Amino acid sequence: MPTLEPALDDISRDLAALRASSPEEPPTPEQVYEAIAKLRSDIDSLIADVQQLYNSAVLVTAEFSSPGLAADSWKDLREKFLGVFRILERTLSQKPLEYSVYMSFEHAIGVVRSIVNQANQQYQSYSEKALDLAEIPESFFAGLEDIRAGRVVDMEQALNEPPPPPRV
Repeated sequence: MPTLEPALDDISRDLAALRASSPEEPPTPEQVYEAIAKLRSDIDSLIADVQQLYNSAVLVTAEFSSPGLAADSWKDLREKFLGVFRILERTLSQKPLEYSVYMSFEHAIGVVRSIVNQANQQYQSYSEKALDLAEIPESFFAGLEDIRAGRVVDMEQALNEPPPPPRV
């Protein structure tokens, strides 16, 4: 699974490089264009990493035997995605230098916001499943065990005859 920190670090370095020019030595148009292209590429990479992490988490948590464990995983992932969202918003508020960079950040924020919402839905869904399982009485599971073991009686007999003696 991808980690998001390297992509965020790349974006931070790219922005610093774009803003570091001094009035005495302004960058050439080619240097600005290259820096903007690299920044936009790094933003696109971050979006791909966030989407890949989300999709991987969907596949992995679907295989968990415990909804509680899946809920805990989604809670952590939701916080991670929310952190990325906040970093992107904070960076956007610093007004990047060029319109296409601004639009790249806007797009990234929209994608990450959607993933935060989806991760929250996953967390809530697994939390509800875990809560539902916690509320199922033990007698239900004992009944399932009886069914699996073949210790069942058809409904007609169960309604019309006295129950068998208790098991020891």
